[in-house]
Amino acid sequence: MPHMSFRTSAVRTPITQLKRLCIITMLAAIASTTSGQIGDVDPSFDTDGVLNLPDGSGAEYINAIDHAANGDLVITGTDWDVVANTYYVGGIPVWRRASNGSAVSSWGTNGFTYIDLPDGREEGQKIIAQPDGKVLIGGVRWTADSSQLMFVRLLSNGALDPSFGTGGYTLVTGSPALVPLFIGGIPALKGIAELHLNSDGSYTAVGTTAAQGGFNVTRGFVLRLTSTGAIDGSFGANGLFLHGSGDNETFRDAEFYADGSILCGGAHNGSDNSWVKVTAGGSVDMTFGTAGVQVTPTSTTRGITSFVRDTNGDLYANCSSSVFTEKRLVKFDLNGLVVAGYGTGGEVAFGSLDQRVEMDAQQRVVVWGRQSDNTLFIAQYSTSTGTELDYWPFYPGSYSVPGDQYRILAFDEDSNGNYVIGGQGFVPGFSYNAWLARVSGNGGNGF
Repeated sequence: MPHMSFRTSAVRTPITQLKRLCIITMLAAIASTTSGQIGDVDPSFDTDGVLNLPDGSGAEYINAIDHAANGDLVITGTDWDVVANTYYVGGIPVWRRASNGSAVSSWGTNGFTYIDLPDGREEGQKIIAQPDGKVLIGGVRWTADSSQLMFVRLLSNGALDPSFGTGGYTLVTGSPALVPLFIGGIPALKGIAELHLNSDGSYTAVGTTAAQGGFNVTRGFVLRLTSTGAIDGSFGANGLFLHGSGDNETFRDAEFYADGSILCGGAHNGSDNSWVKVTAGGSVDMTFGTAGVQVTPTSTTRGITSFVRDTNGDLYANCSSSVFTEKRLVKFDLNGLVVAGYGTGGEVAFGSLDQRVEMDAQQRVVVWGRQSDNTLFIAQYSTSTGTELDYWPFYPGSYSVPGDQYRILAFDEDSNGNYVIGGQGFVPGFSYNAWLARVSGNGGNGF
């Protein structure tokens, strides 16, 4: 694939006339920067670097991707009714693809399985490919008058695992471990933000919840399940740690430490960057911050939406900005205090609406998402200075539908240092559909 220069130095020049008939053509035309670290789409992945995933019972989009030990991709998300523009209309789509993008025939039907629990609508928010071949999905479930945190475990063939929970799934219901009542087809952005397989086979989930039907007062939670899907009563208060009461508290991401402790990042009272350290037993870690909590307000940020940790323990957080159309990459030390020497005053600003942050195998901060002009992008940054190492854009905005219907919603790195991204998009004459693309994280064409 020939290279096209999308930028020189730090100047980003949008492509104004890019028009394609479908997402495959659009993403196959993506090219890398001339001298950076991110390469082109991988032509060995589904022959052109991008894959549209088949429909289940409607249009789907992707929320989470994980790589299995053998290189397979396991992928989950949710359904979307494109006529009514309603989210979460049915069950959970789960795909399994080989490293070259082909369907894994032993998984479900031609690499696809669909989990539709009785009398409800579900969303798969996080996914784990276990070393034993099983797959755990965490998310939320709504019925007509209730909502629950939901965990589903699948066997290596995509069938529900009868040894987990009740018939393959566990629903956590009853106050206070609730997500708000589903109303009007609008995502509540609550539920499971991070899911972790512990060394003893148990599971830890971190996220945000609220009282039934409550959208205003939220609480961060950490929940532990046993390896068989039961609530682990030895953790916290009956298996649950809750943070916050009268104020809005959210847990948007987490890092898991070797001693079993969990660092949760989110927002305090809807505005301040907030860190909470939880011990392996489910109590506040009093050695962190001030009695286990570190609230770090700045004049420009309004809460952590995702974060990662480097090998030194420093933290790199994507923070929402006081300017609605902007996000900021902020560096904190291991105690949750801003590192002023990073970027400008500890911050690197983005003109971005949707954005998340990762740490790749080469210890580069990887930021990905959607810019305020609806450009989808991946960028790499130095952990020491905040200097941009590379920026890789593509522009779906010239389609005949609003640009905000294109999103990168999931990211994972494979064992070769390649980035796999996925999300939602619109293919004219076809439908809204889930898609995947694989690009090199190591510069050049990479393949």
